[in-house]
Parts: sequence; structure tokens; C-alpha cells
Amino acid sequence: MSFNPSLSVKATLDHLSRRLDPIIARRLAPHLNGLPWTAVLDALDALDDQRNYARTFRCETNDLHAQLRMLTERLGTLGYPFDDTARFVSTTGSKLRIIRNVSAHNGELSVGDAFRASDDAVELLKFFRDHDGAAEVESLRREALQALAAEEGVSVSEAAEDAALPALDTGDEDEELEDGPVTPSEDVLHRAPGHESQILGATRAIYEPWTVVPVGHSDVLDNLRTRRAYQQVRSVATEIVTFEGPIHMNRLTRLTGYSFGMKRLTVKRQRQIAHQVHKAGLYIDEDRFVWPREIDPNSWSEFRPNDNEAGRHFLQISPVEIANAGLFIRTRHPELTERELEDAILQTFGKKRRGAAVMDHLEVAQEIMAQS
Repeated sequence: MSFNPSLSVKATLDHLSRRLDPIIARRLAPHLNGLPWTAVLDALDALDDQRNYARTFRCETNDLHAQLRMLTERLGTLGYPFDDTARFVSTTGSKLRIIRNVSAHNGELSVGDAFRASDDAVELLKFFRDHDGAAEVESLRREALQALAAEEGVSVSEAAEDAALPALDTGDEDEELEDGPVTPSEDVLHRAPGHESQILGATRAIYEPWTVVPVGHSDVLDNLRTRRAYQQVRSVATEIVTFEGPIHMNRLTRLTGYSFGMKRLTVKRQRQIAHQVHKAGLYIDEDRFVWPREIDPNSWSEFRPNDNEAGRHFLQISPVEIANAGLFIRTRHPELTERELEDAILQTFGKKRRGAAVMDHLEVAQEIMAQS
């Protein structure tokens, strides 16, 4: 019987979901007073109705999507309770989230995809010292590696080396640096009274950039007419938007390109990736910000503060998010003058200098505030 990559990936992911549930439950039990660990995700999703599906959908403990969210997202005041300083868990979890998305949508998977999925699963379970679980999925990794060696006509060791994805160069464009540190005020780092979460407390989530993970080689972007290639690109882009959205299209295409080993993107390449974002069915507003499916731009009231070392370009922050911060500050401090309010908004996002482009972008946000 020939090797079936899709079935191999499904078997790997099914096995992983069975092993992760007790691992997550044990780690979070001291913080939950008898509640299931999914209560953390329910609390995250309920904050300010950020997630539309929170009202009708409840996470299940055996759902791999929910499990991988626990491993890759900041869990309020709990932070990243499963990770180490090298961010191995969240990085590996991000790769598995992408492969799970492709598998869940019946995407076309290669033998190499099957090997990398099982390899990531083995290493993740070893990290959690679940050696029995790792041993069980090891057979899937070995089978996938043998199939890959046969497909490429090389030895098993050569196939494993060829399957490894290259390290990524994620050097970004530099934004104009401030003269000194600019940090958000304490006010904006906490939610308004009455918006606290019993599990997560009142601390507001700060901005965190997507951690780029290697997903494939650059030839994927050379073959976007093929089903497997465009499904991979759409899956990566969707995962980035889910984590970091609303996100500007330019940043999204750049991060997607990085995931496939592209250090720099031509305008043509950016347009090709942007086309796949459109085809993925994600909402793109008139300012070219791409929104996660889970967030309604018309009702979203959140914002994510950051300091000036976060690497976040002010012009690539959604005017809606900037307006949300402005409305929050204005409600808390109605005594502020217009100039003081502008300074407070800029400070919330690590800015102090009032350059022309910055003020033009802020003006768009102020127009949204005026309509609220």
C-alpha cells in the first residue's frame, strides 16, 4: 500500500490531540479552581466580545485547534505557561497550527509535510516529557521519512536533511527611532472597571508580533497556480492574521514571504500573495488592513499597547485600533486637551515624534473617533 501523506498527517494530529489534553490540564490546574482548561480560552474570547463565535461556540478539551491556541497564544496574566525562553513550544505549535489548517480543509499535503508534522509532534511531546506519546508517534515519523527517501531516491539520512527548512531572515524595515524609551501609561495597560476577567484579571493584552516559522521553500511561491501551493500560502496568511490581525496587507505579505524563505519580496510577489489573501476570504478594509474572521471590525473595541522597541510601525496599526485607544483614553480622562489626547494616543503605541505621516494616520483614527 502506497504512503498517503494526508492520512499520515491526520493520524499524527489525532494522536497529538489525545496526548496534549492531560498535559495542558495538569499545567493549568493550580490556576483554575476546578474549571476545565478551556475556560481560559472562553475568557479570552469573551473579552469585549472580541471573538464573534464566543457567544455560540465553546472550546472542547479534545479539540487540537483549542490545544494549539493554548500553546501559542498569550493567556492573559498567565503569559506563556508552557514555553521556555527559546519559545520552542509556541514556535512548534505555530507550525502545527498551519499544517492542521491545511489538513482540516482537505488541503493537498506532500510526503515532506507528513514527515515535518510527525517530527514536530515527536519533539513537542519529548519537550513535555511524554516519552510514551512520543514513542507512539515515532512510528509515523519513521514511515514518513522512509516514504520521503523512496520518493527522492536518497538515503533516509539524506531525506531527513533535505526535509529540514532553512533558517529564516526576518530583517524588517526600520522605523524612525525615538530619542529615548516611550512606554504606554499604566492606565491603558488595564481594562476599565467592570471588564475584568475572573481568570485573566484586568490586564490588557499588549501587542505581540507573529513569530515567523519556516513552513516551506521559496518554490511554493513560484507555483501559486498549483492547489497545494496556494492552499499553503492561504493557510499561513490566515494563521498570521488570526494571531496579529488587524494587520496591514504589506506586513502580512512580507511575513508570509518570510515563512517560505523569501528575504525580500518584489512588488509582483507581494501582489501575488495579496491575491491569495483575497481568495482566502478574509475581510480587507479600505485602509488595506486584513481582519481575522473571529473579529467584527464594526464592534471591536480592543487595542494593543506597545513600547517603541516592539518593532511596530505606527502607519501599520489599524486606524480602528488607534481610535479604540483614543476613545478609551478620552473616556478615562475627559479633561485632556486635544493636543494632550493626541500625545497620549501616540504614547500608547510607542510614539512621541509627530511627523507628517504619523499625524496624517492619526487624523484618520480621529475621524473614526468623531463618528463613535
